Amino acid sequence: LMLLASAISWFLVPGNLRVPMHYNAAGQVDRYGSKLEALLVQPAIALAIIGFLLLLSRVEPRRGNLLQSTKALSWTLAGTVLLLAVLHATILLGIYGVDVPILLLVNLGVGALLIVVGNFLPKTRSNFALGVRTRWTLSSDYSWRLTHLWAGRGFVLIGVAILITTLLAPAISLYVILGGTILLGLAITVASWIWWRDDPARAQ
Repeated sequence: LMLLASAISWFLVPGNLRVPMHYNAAGQVDRYGSKLEALLVQPAIALAIIGFLLLLSRVEPRRGNLLQSTKALSWTLAGTVLLLAVLHATILLGIYGVDVPILLLVNLGVGALLIVVGNFLPKTRSNFALGVRTRWTLSSDYSWRLTHLWAGRGFVLIGVAILITTLLAPAISLYVILGGTILLGLAITVASWIWWRDDPARAQ
């Protein structure tokens, strides 16, 4: 659908069009792109993600575990592509002169995606394609299970915080996204090592 919309728009908009492609924290445009970039970047990223995950599913050493994580993988992929589609739609609407609150929509989309991912992370099995893949989670099912349980809860909390701040205090929503994900990433990495160290199977 993104490619179809882009193909139609290719013949309807002038070739020298400069399109807003990036916004700062205040919602102001700080970079413009060409017609080609505006129409193809999001569809290309979506196709690259799909192709990469399909390739990984073929060469995954723990393919059985990945197949048991299909639901989580499917929802994560669908949510990511949907978010790209929303972003692509806002760019196309902007080309046609429709004023769209792009930062509001993107931030809400990111928050919703984190909630979806967070709900499915605890349901994943150890694999190299999806999840928190540290050396400790990949070598300990105990560490994998606890890491993804708490990482999932963390993603849900950050997602809810993003939704609330986007609607009530949009000026700080970007800092919630960046700060929350960085802190969670650091905390869960350290925690994965601690759970690996305390793995009863490893102690035996």
